[in-house]
Order: sequence, then C-alpha cells, then structure tokens
Amino acid sequence: MPLEAIGTLDPPTLLLPFQAPPIDPFAPPSESGYSAVLIVVIAVIAALGGGAFGASIGALPAFAFCGFMTIAGAVATAIGLEGASASLYVAAFGPLFGPHVAFAGGAAAHAYAAKYHPELQEQDGWGYHPAKNILIPTGTNPKILAVGALFGAGGQLLKMGTDFVTGTQANLGFAHIAWVVVFSAFVHRAVFGYSLVGDRQKVARRVGSTVGGTSWLSFDIDEAEPHLPWQFNWGEVLFIGGLLGLISGYVTVITQSPWVMFGISAATLLFLCNDYGLRPNTDRSGTPVTHHITLPASVAAHAVFFHMQSTPVNPLVYATFWALVFGVVGAFFRELTERLFYAWGDTHLDPPAFSITITVILLVLLSNLGIIGAPNAYQSIPFHPF
Repeated sequence: MPLEAIGTLDPPTLLLPFQAPPIDPFAPPSESGYSAVLIVVIAVIAALGGGAFGASIGALPAFAFCGFMTIAGAVATAIGLEGASASLYVAAFGPLFGPHVAFAGGAAAHAYAAKYHPELQEQDGWGYHPAKNILIPTGTNPKILAVGALFGAGGQLLKMGTDFVTGTQANLGFAHIAWVVVFSAFVHRAVFGYSLVGDRQKVARRVGSTVGGTSWLSFDIDEAEPHLPWQFNWGEVLFIGGLLGLISGYVTVITQSPWVMFGISAATLLFLCNDYGLRPNTDRSGTPVTHHITLPASVAAHAVFFHMQSTPVNPLVYATFWALVFGVVGAFFRELTERLFYAWGDTHLDPPAFSITITVILLVLLSNLGIIGAPNAYQSIPFHPF
C-alpha cells in the first residue's frame, strides 16, 4: 500500500491535523496573476449563478447534476484526462453545482416560494408541507431566483471561510460542504419564519393524525412527515446501508476511485423527480437515497486500501469491512437526523448532508487514531482553490 497511515493522539491536531490549507485572502497574487481576493470574487459570482440554477430547476435536480459531473470526472480520470477531470470535479463540488451552492440555494428558494408564492410549490399528490417539495422547478420568478442566488453565494462564502479558518480542506472538505448545506437550511428556516426544529402537533394535524408520534424519534409513517417513507424502518435502513457499503467498497477498490458510487447515487436522485419516485403519500415505493451511504463507505475503503502500509488482515477484506461499517453508520445517522430535524419541520433540512458531516468527521478521527489510512480522497483531486 502506498503512503503511510496517520496515527497521532495529539489533542490539538486530532480534528484539525491536515496540511494544504485553503487560500489566504491576504496572500500576494499567485503565479497565474490572480490574487486570492479575486479568486473569492469569481467564486461568489459563480455561486450566485449556481444558487439561481438550483432555484430554477429545483434543489434535487440540481444536486443530480453534481452526480453527473462526478461520474464524468471519474471517467476522465480513468482514461487519463487529468486536466478534464479536475475541471469536472470543480464543477461538481465548487461554486456552480456544489451542494452547498445549488442544492442549498434551491432549498432556500423552495422555502421562500412556499411562504410568499405558494402556487409555485403546489403539486398534485404532494402530501407534505409545500416547502419540502424540492423536486419541482420554481421557474423564473426573479425574487425566487434572487433568494437562490443569495443563499448560493452565502453557502460558497461559508464553505471557503470554513476551509480557511480550520485549514482542513484536504480531508474534511466534504464535511465542510455537507455542514454548510445543513446550516443553510437552519438559516432559511429562521429568515423566512419557519420553526428551527419543527412542531410535532402542527405536523400531526397536517397529516391528519391525532397522535403526533410517541416521541421525536418514535412515530409511525402516518403520524409525521418522514424523509423517505419507503426507507424508514430501522431494519431496512441499516440493511440498505450495509449492502450499499459493501458494493461501494468493492467498486472503489476495482476502479481506484472513491467517487464512482457517490456520483451514481447522486445522479439516480433524478429518478425521484418523476411520477414513480418520491411520493410522500405512498408508503412502500420510491427510489432509494444512498449518497450518504456510498460516500463515506467509498472514502473509507479508499483510505484503507490505498493509504495504509499494512493491515491486520487482507487489505481487500479490511477495506470492505470498513466500507460496510461506514455504510451502516451513514444510513443510521441519516435516519436519526431525519427523525429529529426533518419529520417535524416545514422545510427541507437535508438528513443525508447531516449524516455526511458526521461520518466524514468520524473518518478523520479514526485516521488520526491510526485505525484507517488518511481519508484524503478529497485531497487527491487536483482542486482549484474554489
């Protein structure tokens, strides 16, 4: 295995140990002639467009574009087009299609539209609060597009600021993207007058239940607004997590890319935007949502198989084991956070993003304990400093 496993228990560096800090806004111009400030300005301008894009076509379709770009980047890498792959990855995770921009901006636009232009969020068969309907386009209303643009730019600034303050873009990069998606949702709830965590009795009345669940975490499908009614039972959730974790680990090893399964998972979310996809009033049908499973599982397998000099057992077995573990962990945290912050809320606060934030941090902690290799899949991409 190339490279060495990282192992340190130094408390100050346990969470923030990595090199390759992001751009310094006070640094002199680079060899390309572009100053850091200009790079930030360009990124924000691009993010205005990315957020408006997410608002116009819908937050979930916009996220699917991240998946398509990720797949294209993985293919470009596989055939040796490194320059093309770098550009495609920047498009996927940067200020245009990055989830912290296009998806977060789109989710905010849906929340705004449901409050001030409810006719644009109406859809036959949608049984939840209209602000949660992130599948449909909001169109060309300038105010709604402006909301998406502003939240997209805010997401990009917050992501770049987090990179700079922590200096951990290399390995915590996905945690930064994911936590910005989560934070942005709390912000749009506060700005547009929605409850930050939700109201159990209000949601129970909306779905026609007099119960409202026995607790925030325990309820039946018809007592709340679960994120995925067909992916809700704990046993099924954990089984899917383990299954997709194993598949992700295997695909990561044979393709040498931690991005293939994530890209596929993100792209398949486009299927949720048609008549047989996400139907809140249908208990047992719908396309599985898996990117919160395939991402940490793939990164874990990549960290073990390609970034450890030695493993306790066969490297493929060890990599697959950790992919299985993080597939299950990713599935668990999505279900946990959806029961806490989505099921009782009025707008879309993304449980998969919440889960990814947690699992990426866990990956970094395990790496610094020397249990797995460096989860530097994010670092391995020749990113532009966006």
